[in-house]
Amino acid sequence: MENPYRYSAMDKTLEMIHNEYVALPQEEKKRNTEILLALLNEIIEACKSNELFCNLYRAPYFGGSYYEGLKIKRPDEYDIHIKLCFPAVDNCQMISSYKSGYVHLQFSRTRNNSRKLWNSRLGIRRPYYGMNGLHVLINESDFLDSKKVMLWMHEILSKWVGGRRRRKARVVWKDTAFGTLQIKLQRHGPAFTFRVTNFEDIFFNFDFVPCFLFGKDQWPEGFRQYHEEPEKCEFYVIPKSPNNIRGGTAYLRTSFQEQDRHILYSKEKLKPALRLIKKLRDKLKIENAIVSFFIKNLFLWEVLTRRVEFWNLPLSYIFMKMLEKLQKSIKYGEIRYFWHHKFNLIGHIDNETLYDISETLRHIIIDIKNNPDDQYLIAKYLLSRSELKRFRSMVSIQEQI
Repeated sequence: MENPYRYSAMDKTLEMIHNEYVALPQEEKKRNTEILLALLNEIIEACKSNELFCNLYRAPYFGGSYYEGLKIKRPDEYDIHIKLCFPAVDNCQMISSYKSGYVHLQFSRTRNNSRKLWNSRLGIRRPYYGMNGLHVLINESDFLDSKKVMLWMHEILSKWVGGRRRRKARVVWKDTAFGTLQIKLQRHGPAFTFRVTNFEDIFFNFDFVPCFLFGKDQWPEGFRQYHEEPEKCEFYVIPKSPNNIRGGTAYLRTSFQEQDRHILYSKEKLKPALRLIKKLRDKLKIENAIVSFFIKNLFLWEVLTRRVEFWNLPLSYIFMKMLEKLQKSIKYGEIRYFWHHKFNLIGHIDNETLYDISETLRHIIIDIKNNPDDQYLIAKYLLSRSELKRFRSMVSIQEQI
């Protein structure tokens, strides 16, 4: 086994960088959380005026990097999954898609003679799927349609926006202990992004993501099984179609965030190492190609192959091993989705981009390996010019003390 203390000279530097430039400021976390919860509660209560939403809604799930403890720099992005649940799953079947990592949800029609189902304008009876209004989310082939779900959700959220006082394209929100805030709603993929600001010191976004909740009895075929904690066998499907699929609106992306959180939990140096890898990625400006989700999956695979004691080794060693793992994965153009190994998360990135990123990481690794006793070398790769200047001042003061 390689000496785990080979890079220990830079442990103190990594710790300082993590604490000063990676860890989130506590006061800002507390303030943003208070604003977020108040705003989210108002939005959800407004959404409940829609009968179908009220019948489907269960609870918010606070997911993503922030709530998994993997967010870096600032608490300015939050992922809120809105858990929706069908009243009975015996009339819907989950079907694994040929597109790895995605599923379809097909419903069976049930008998209902209600006059409410009659469409007098078209002279036809609307299909009934066990709940009034559910047909607006389902296509003519009886599949849950991601485009229809998003249009339905957009209509509901637009009513909340329309019912508030506005200044140009922003909602003016005064019900806050932090003064008047302005909120802008935008659509990004499967999320509705609320941009919150007072144009002074408060700037953060949160994604409002509708998702559908299922239990272990509906666990999709072909996906990794999960047996560690039976009570954590709920998973979600999100209305999002794969890239480069024309007219493919019956696709749903799987999400196993509760299981991810449990797998990454209580691994002492794992999260600090992952956050530092993200810091390096951001410094290199490759975050658009290598998104946080890809890095998290790399760590999930590593948990599977390592003894738990590995994560108690020096942070410098774990950081370097995972950096090497990332470099090799990008070199060979393959980071597999942890829950479905046939889905290559970086398969869509062109070879030239992958080569450039891989070579950049390779040169960094070689430089560190050739200079293992240079405790401050890693700082130039992790920090921006202004951060590095401040860091050197901090080091100078500590050395004088």
